Amino acid sequence: MASALRVNTALTSLVVGGGGITPFTEEGALSIVRIERQPNKLTSLRLACCGIGPTGAAEIAEYVFGSRVLKTLDLRDNELCGIDSIGQGTYSAVGITALAEALEVNGVLKELDLKGNHISDEGAKAIGEALRVNARLTNLDLSDNNIGDEGAKAIGEALAVNARLTNWKGILRSNLAKYGKARELEKHLGRIRADYMKGMKNPDMESQQLAVAVYLIDRLALRAVSCTSLRVEHVFLDEGDNKLRLNSIEYDATTGIIPEAYKALKSFVTKKKPGDQVFDQVNLAELDDYFKIFMEGLSAKVFYTYNASITLDAELRKTEQMVSAKQRAAEGDVVNKVLTTLGLDNNNIGPEGAAAIAEALRGNGLLKNIDLSSNNLGDEGKGVIQDAVSGREGFKLYV
Repeated sequence: MASALRVNTALTSLVVGGGGITPFTEEGALSIVRIERQPNKLTSLRLACCGIGPTGAAEIAEYVFGSRVLKTLDLRDNELCGIDSIGQGTYSAVGITALAEALEVNGVLKELDLKGNHISDEGAKAIGEALRVNARLTNLDLSDNNIGDEGAKAIGEALAVNARLTNWKGILRSNLAKYGKARELEKHLGRIRADYMKGMKNPDMESQQLAVAVYLIDRLALRAVSCTSLRVEHVFLDEGDNKLRLNSIEYDATTGIIPEAYKALKSFVTKKKPGDQVFDQVNLAELDDYFKIFMEGLSAKVFYTYNASITLDAELRKTEQMVSAKQRAAEGDVVNKVLTTLGLDNNNIGPEGAAAIAEALRGNGLLKNIDLSSNNLGDEGKGVIQDAVSGREGFKLYV
């Protein structure tokens, strides 16, 4: 299969996994993703029941981030948050958070199935953040994910915002708010940069890798998930010139880097195979923990965002002046692809979560189908949901 995909010029849809006598493995699923990154032909990819964990989810997130053609992605019944089908394992939000971040910028994906991945409230909150700005996804399945009231509230708030993002003014306000925290980072940058320079000289390999990862995120504007997902085959070091070339989905360029980073990177890739991780001792969670030392609420995502925030802020603020009267009149058509189908069945949503979703539904006239069956809504929760959509022609509600 792998060799066929390398030369694929026609196949646009692929289904693997799904359990069975010989189930597809995480490594097998990821090998498809790694190969498909280059031809970038698949519009539909289904990787159900492949045992994909948090690290694998983060790598798939990088693929989603860079894809310009993928419209359907099925990741149901995997272990995206580290928990298997019988509830065993250690929960990690690293993978689901990376997927959510990819959704924020992906403008192609229309259908996403995350059913049966134990994403819980933390994962639902990350997805909710993505839904606030994503204007393309129309079908989302979050059923059987142990989502409770807090997760339901996050989804409800996102539905309300998502419904309002139908004009350029709403988009500007959303982006300006998103980049605000990144701009606050400026006063802490000196300490962070001094610390990672010190870390590069630390003989401890984990400390070195952490320092270089932060340097690349800072100076090359790499996303954290792209940085930690780098493999040896992506890295090319020009001898004697302190130049680094990265060839991955997000970044394909040659740039000069400081000697300390060059020397460290060379040691990271020495004696490794092409498919090995460059940063094999650093993960997204550790990067986030590092940034929190310097500033409350700071994460790898916010730090990455800083690199674009100043320029983007200026562009956003002058966009209003550039929009013509004709565009203003047609502003309702700027973003017209929003969520129409949402699956939240088989979770742990109670009356409180139901109330939050009901409030969102009252102001969201775009959602056409929502499944809340097999939750803990109770009569009260079912009642407020039903009242919220009462009289809405063609609306499909399952409670």
